Amino acid sequence: MKQIIVFLFCCCMLLQGAQAQASKNTSKNTTTKKTTTTKPTTKPAAKPTAKPANPAPKPADKPASATTNTGIGSSETTTQPTAPATPEIIVKDGPLTKYELYSQLRNYLENNGLKNWILAERLSNFIIAFKEPVAIVPEKSETTYESEQKELEALSKVYLPKLFEISIEFSPYATEQLRIAAPTDNSAEKKMQELKEKYSIGEIFENVETKEYYAASNDERNRLANFLIAKTFIEVKNTEANLPQQFLYIQNFSVNLNYPQNYYLTIPKQAGTEADRIVQFIQTTILSRQ
Repeated sequence: MKQIIVFLFCCCMLLQGAQAQASKNTSKNTTTKKTTTTKPTTKPAAKPTAKPANPAPKPADKPASATTNTGIGSSETTTQPTAPATPEIIVKDGPLTKYELYSQLRNYLENNGLKNWILAERLSNFIIAFKEPVAIVPEKSETTYESEQKELEALSKVYLPKLFEISIEFSPYATEQLRIAAPTDNSAEKKMQELKEKYSIGEIFENVETKEYYAASNDERNRLANFLIAKTFIEVKNTEANLPQQFLYIQNFSVNLNYPQNYYLTIPKQAGTEADRIVQFIQTTILSRQ
């Protein structure tokens, strides 16, 4: 009997152990399954919607001032600020006007380091004046100085400084006044006659038609050669005298430049040097449009 009871007890223990093992395996399998099979749910990607054939443009995030930009199918327009137009360079024909000359002079003084000069208008003329009084030395002194600085110091005590300016004077003129007749020089004819008498040219045969001379002896040849040489010099001088005097003119005015010249130096020297530059600019500017 005891043996049966012990056998039954052992069977119960084995049965409980088997149930416990089975329960443990089941729990393990369930956990593993949950771990491996559980996945985060993802939302299915939305299908792209078809774009309209002519999409309306997105309004530009720009201020009210912008370049006109009209989109297709949009009733709104936006404008951008217009860039300032670049001024055109206009090349004019014909003489300068009076105030075109004034403007060019002002720009030249401002942009070429000529800050010591003042441009102004006085009695319808233009005045370009040096800001400081200037001493003008007419000719070189016979005294010898140790240095240029010593010379300037000594001369500045002798020659008092005064106003130094370039005056641009305007005189009205009519267009037909531009045609100037060359002046005749009667003195040239007189000199030519004196030469003929000096070398007795009247005794030498002259072909009236061709204006050629024919010397018959060595004496005549020598006299004729000296006469022709002297005659050439007179003709050159006469040609220079008969050339029309070049003058400056702008629209409706002839121009005369009145300024100190033909001097040895100025104190300060800068005044004389810069005055030459300014006068050269005025002449070149006016002549370029004549």
